[in-house]
Amino acid sequence: MERMTDKCAVFIACLVCLLTGNALAGEAGGAALLSAPGVAMVLLAISAAALEHALPARLRAVAPIAYGVVALAAQPGLYFMPLALYDAMREIHEPGVVRGAPGIVAGLFVVAVVAWRPQFSSILLVLASCGLATLLALRTNRLLARLGTFNRIRDDLALRTRSLQDRNRVLEAELHHVQHAGGAPGTAGFSAASGTSVCSSDLPSMNAPAEADLHSAAFERPAAFSCLTDREYEVARLVADGLDNREIAAAAYMGEGTVRNHISSILSKMQLSNRTQLAVSFWRAHYEA
Repeated sequence: MERMTDKCAVFIACLVCLLTGNALAGEAGGAALLSAPGVAMVLLAISAAALEHALPARLRAVAPIAYGVVALAAQPGLYFMPLALYDAMREIHEPGVVRGAPGIVAGLFVVAVVAWRPQFSSILLVLASCGLATLLALRTNRLLARLGTFNRIRDDLALRTRSLQDRNRVLEAELHHVQHAGGAPGTAGFSAASGTSVCSSDLPSMNAPAEADLHSAAFERPAAFSCLTDREYEVARLVADGLDNREIAAAAYMGEGTVRNHISSILSKMQLSNRTQLAVSFWRAHYEA
């Protein structure tokens, strides 16, 4: 919903640029919009923006780049470059070639300006729209990254709550056995009512960890990682999942340089030598706590 709202705002800005740019050039803006090239570029811009949502993650950058190439064929296409730039900015944290999509679209915009030589005022209008598209894209990227983090925290808390509920039921069952058997959980007891000995095998053992305890331990932050900030702990978790720096940057919406800085800080705080030791320490701390 956030991206659709952004795209509508950028599309309106593009239309205003087209109408205003032609008016400043002494031409009829409506005529330029209703001309065959104008209608074609509007339809292509809308199609590329819609197709960007339907493509797989690794192909999403194809739509804005393809539109940028086609836009070189007609001058009205220049005014809708900000819409392509907005879609390309979505890939800025993705690993691989697609992260260069914003630069490719910006390069195609420069080529279009050189090829069509619009008035300076028109260029300024399009640049202003590009700035708006960039700011909206960065804001939405950050918003969705925070939302993704909140969703992961919510899921972890829900799993932890269910684990604690399971653990509570186990403890209640043990208490019930203690009250009716007269012995300590996991030890031989004596029943006052029957005067007979109760075997420890009849009672749940406190020494054997319940499945709920193990499940809960997998989601609680171990004491060994208490020295890390929330962001560093998130990076440590992604390292333990086997992600490289580019994939971590894409998942956590941060630059690769920031990821490297976080990893260096984590290794220094925990006195580890490399990310392999970090991954081993992460899973060992979670399942041996």
